[in-house]
Amino acid sequence: MNILFIDQFGELGGAQQCLLELIPAVQERGWRASAAVPPEGELAQCLRSLGVEVTLLPPAHYEAARKSPGDALRFGRALPVLARQIAGLCSLYSANLLYINGPRLLPAAALAHLEIPVVFHAHSYLPHGLSRTLARRSLRLCNATVIGVSRFVASYVTGAVAADRLFVIPNGTAGAQRPRHVGGLCAGVIGRIAREKGQLEFVHAARIVLRQLPECRFLICGAALLGSEDYAARVQLAARGLPMDFRGWRHDIGPVLSELDLLVVPSTGAEGFGRVIIEAFSAGVPVLAFRSGGIPEIIEDGKTGYLAESKTTESLAQSMIATLRDEKSRQAVARNGFSRWQEHYTLARYRERITAVMALAAGIETPGQPAEPLRLP
Repeated sequence: MNILFIDQFGELGGAQQCLLELIPAVQERGWRASAAVPPEGELAQCLRSLGVEVTLLPPAHYEAARKSPGDALRFGRALPVLARQIAGLCSLYSANLLYINGPRLLPAAALAHLEIPVVFHAHSYLPHGLSRTLARRSLRLCNATVIGVSRFVASYVTGAVAADRLFVIPNGTAGAQRPRHVGGLCAGVIGRIAREKGQLEFVHAARIVLRQLPECRFLICGAALLGSEDYAARVQLAARGLPMDFRGWRHDIGPVLSELDLLVVPSTGAEGFGRVIIEAFSAGVPVLAFRSGGIPEIIEDGKTGYLAESKTTESLAQSMIATLRDEKSRQAVARNGFSRWQEHYTLARYRERITAVMALAAGIETPGQPAEPLRLP
């Protein structure tokens, strides 16, 4: 089987990491992978290093989060060109399956009038609005098979595709090194620095924590991607005078996790999944998070992690204080999180389930347990 993978971003966010981790499983099955991605960022180079032939899509610069009228105009003008390019690439690579890794590409794929199966991997939740309407209509036109990273993400697609073409498959990870942290208390945030990820809330909470736990230190690991530079500058400014270490972007977060007594995930937006949470599970690091989007599907409060009572700085700070003071509870939660990762979130399980859905969409029989579609009440 020949598969064309297309992605709306060239920078390495969580969705792009998932794509890179999927490619080896595709190749192990004897399938041929080609890709089309924007020129910005490292994704194209990483794909090529895996032996994937990559075509660069036209660069597309849009505002993060809410789009401007200018964005909408540029998007509309670019659609016919992008649709022709996707159709041409499917023909060039004799593709038997188109795998779409971002909703922005769905309208172009629908406009291309393809005669091959389409799989859409939904990593994020689209709220009500034009983007959601376009995505749902495009999925109908493509008769697409959809993979959602959580039930929360899959909910916006429900009704747009046939029930037997909608799957919920959580992300997986190969596992980070186990903690070797010694001395002092340390809490940190890991991931893309952006408003919806809540680094500013974490910084403000850290000031409150220090009043009761003056020995505590903090770190933020990540970088501003996808147009979040102004927000990152605000976070840096707010952290002045705090024992706050900024680590920049790391591809391997295992060494960073090894320093933490507590990973904090203060996502204030509609978090689709929270990949860093299962990475912490695999490393035996306890996690405290806001009840955002799909996060409560991963964290069972008080058992596999901790969920703050509300999405406020004060609630986050009080939860951090209580958790950091209770080492026995943290150790028990870390053990439970590790067991949950072993059972549900390994990279091998993720690859097996995703490739099973791809084979099902393409009408290929595969050995082992078949993929099961999502069943919503």
